[in-house]
Amino acid sequence: MKQQIKISTLGIALLATTPLHALEFSGGEVFVSRLTDDFSGATEQTDIIGGSGELRFGAFGLQADVSNRNFVAGDNIPSWGLHGFYAFSENLKAGIHYGQEDWNGFRYSNTGVELAYQRGAWDLEAYFYEDHGLDDDWDSTVGGLNAEFGLNEQFSLHGNLAVSSGDDDIIYYGIGGTWHHRSGAFVRLDAGRFDDRDRGEDASVFALRVGFEFGNGVTFSHRNLNENLPGYGN
Repeated sequence: MKQQIKISTLGIALLATTPLHALEFSGGEVFVSRLTDDFSGATEQTDIIGGSGELRFGAFGLQADVSNRNFVAGDNIPSWGLHGFYAFSENLKAGIHYGQEDWNGFRYSNTGVELAYQRGAWDLEAYFYEDHGLDDDWDSTVGGLNAEFGLNEQFSLHGNLAVSSGDDDIIYYGIGGTWHHRSGAFVRLDAGRFDDRDRGEDASVFALRVGFEFGNGVTFSHRNLNENLPGYGN
């Protein structure tokens, strides 16, 4: 809770010192996803719907995320997140993040730091955060790296690595590709492996995402557990 108060206070102070005419909506995205995994030899699916929007005021930016995941068991897991960041240049941005998820009445906060870097055809994103139980004593850390390489204006390839430790001991790694249309529509495919070393289980994970990006899009990815560790919770 103290971390939430500190981040909220920082955001309010930042907005209070920024002229309203300097605020600019720079972009956003909406998407739907279908994720399939094979834990315990059984095929399970997760449906995800979400979106993000970003405001810029000079070199500062504020990004908001919302999503809802519907697991095969029937559980709905809503989440939201806020990113506050500073653009050292249009190629390098560093930020802080705070978000919450609701797992059947138990709330968890995600608090951490993140970095986005673009050079030529490469887009890189690194992050590290703490996943903390607000209604229990859960405590875990998650760190990762996302890398994307643009083959041309329409097609890009990407790779993802995420590792958790503490009350979780999980590693996810995957690859994929995205088709981009000049209208802002996109289709993304992912294939990866989820290794839960606590339970001694692993699974293949496949995902299809269809969405629409408008304006300049957004700077950072969602930070909820199922986005960074696809298959988590199944």
